[in-house]
Amino acid sequence: MRGLLVQAAWSTVRSSNGGALKERYEYMSGRNVSKKKTIIGIARRLGELMYTILKNESEYEVRKFRRGTGDVKILKGEAIKEMKIA
Repeated sequence: MRGLLVQAAWSTVRSSNGGALKERYEYMSGRNVSKKKTIIGIARRLGELMYTILKNESEYEVRKFRRGTGDVKILKGEAIKEMKIA
């Protein structure tokens, strides 16, 4: 299963429609993180995403990748705003 997730991750980051996972890969690659470590992280996120969708019987929502600002208070405030909207 791990090998299949890694192959799917490579396919995702090389695709023109890679979305947020592709953006995360490019961001991490630009931060001098090795490609192998980065692709394992992408594969893990892809697996978590598939598990969550199957578990909740929900549809996939496309979201943009947001780079961390490092300020937890800002991120916490944004998360609370999103929860109130939904």
